[in-house]
Amino acid sequence: MATFAPPELHSLPSMSAASNASAAGALDEAYRRGFADGASTLDAESEQQRDDAMEALGAALKGLSNVATEVRARLSANLSALALAVARQLLEREVEVDPTVVRGLVQKALAATPLAGVVTVRLHPADLSALGDPTAFRPPSGAPFELKWVADPTLMRGGCVVETPAAVVDGRVDHALLELYERLSRE
Repeated sequence: MATFAPPELHSLPSMSAASNASAAGALDEAYRRGFADGASTLDAESEQQRDDAMEALGAALKGLSNVATEVRARLSANLSALALAVARQLLEREVEVDPTVVRGLVQKALAATPLAGVVTVRLHPADLSALGDPTAFRPPSGAPFELKWVADPTLMRGGCVVETPAAVVDGRVDHALLELYERLSRE
């Protein structure tokens, strides 16, 4: 059986005091260089992180600005629609309470129309019956014409359409409100 023999150990020569000082100086210099390199790397990484954070913050602010613009546009459209719905309700209530409102609208429509031949006035059936005697309508012009009254359930209360061979006056409230809504939406 083989026996274990330890390897031969060589001793290192001892270092002189000058060598020790030189080694300590080199160690200090390596430490300073390492510290400076680490600080420089940390500064560069910190600057990059700051730049990345600023870019992300800018993108977030732009996104919020876009959302705010969209919310304002929707709010404006909703407010316009609400205002027109209220106007429609007020007009319908006014027509129910005071049928002479329709009489005034019909008179204005007839005054805006060149009257000749057969003039057809279309009204909601409830408005036509609220007018009473339609033969009482005498437009300002003395031109000969024939008034024809038509009950039209497709018209909203308070509106009218006057048709002549030469022109049509569209006094439909729902169309006027829709046109107003579209104009407000474009602004």
